[in-house]
Amino acid sequence: MGSDMDSTQRRRVIAAGLIGNVLEWYDFAARPIGGLIIGHIGDRSAGVRR
Repeated sequence: MGSDMDSTQRRRVIAAGLIGNVLEWYDFAARPIGGLIIGHIGDRSAGVRR
């Protein structure tokens, strides 16, 4: 496997890594925030008191 990458390949690899990393962190942060918001709305509509 050669270690020579042209600039187009290098940009594509960096962009793919960046997009994957952003999506992973978004998923990590969005789940608990979404759970709090949606859980609160669900509790209100179901009549559950806390």
